[in-house]
Amino acid sequence: HGAVTVQPSALYESAFRYRVTVSRAEKDALARAVLDHIEPGDVVMLDDSTTASAVAPLLADINPLTVITNSVATASVLTGTEDVDFICLGGKYHRIYNAYIGLVCETALAQLRANVLICSASAVTGTTAFIQDPNVVRVKRAMMAASAKRILLLDHSKFGRTALHVFDELTRFDAVLVTDGIDAATAKALERAGVKLGIVKVRA
Repeated sequence: HGAVTVQPSALYESAFRYRVTVSRAEKDALARAVLDHIEPGDVVMLDDSTTASAVAPLLADINPLTVITNSVATASVLTGTEDVDFICLGGKYHRIYNAYIGLVCETALAQLRANVLICSASAVTGTTAFIQDPNVVRVKRAMMAASAKRILLLDHSKFGRTALHVFDELTRFDAVLVTDGIDAATAKALERAGVKLGIVKVRA
């Protein structure tokens, strides 16, 4: 009822408070790996994914930075971080995502430019990334348009799955970082298709 679920499906995303507890080792490994794509002085955009939210606590070591996000969880970390100029995107608050989305958020994004976007997706089939909610897709696409460099972070378990709405092609990202549980055949197929794939080792 109300599209609130624990397990995600092709139609509905699971609640943020549940997703943040899933695949913690994978999220933390991806967060550490993406720091190589950030330099002091950058404007960094983080989407509302729990994967991107894992990056926020690590940004204090790269300063100065300006960080833009629509994620309330990320905002709660960054408001207490020294040497980070923080811009929180407004909009309609959605409890499922613990984030602001909608027209107000998209309009704000059209007035901003970032050096790098760090984002995630719900599912990947072939070379296409998917998201369940069309409103979230619109915000993520606005973030793509507002960023010079785009980094996609993916837990390997998202491959071979689908969701209702196309987000974008993996070839549109400057780097696609994937945890090392991805099978070799899938990785080779992605590289042959022109995906700039980076395999991230998850600590035992």
